[in-house]
Amino acid sequence: MVTNGDSFIFIKLNQEGKPEYDLSREFSLLPRKHELSQVLQILKKLGQI
Repeated sequence: MVTNGDSFIFIKLNQEGKPEYDLSREFSLLPRKHELSQVLQILKKLGQI
């Protein structure tokens, strides 16, 4: 997870064979988006892996 305090993106690393990575879309905490609940759901799922 990468954050600047207002926005979050997730980075997925695939280490099979040649290492590759991919970025998620940007999640924002700005008032009109209120995506903190989505970020928390993703973090909970990652914690179960």
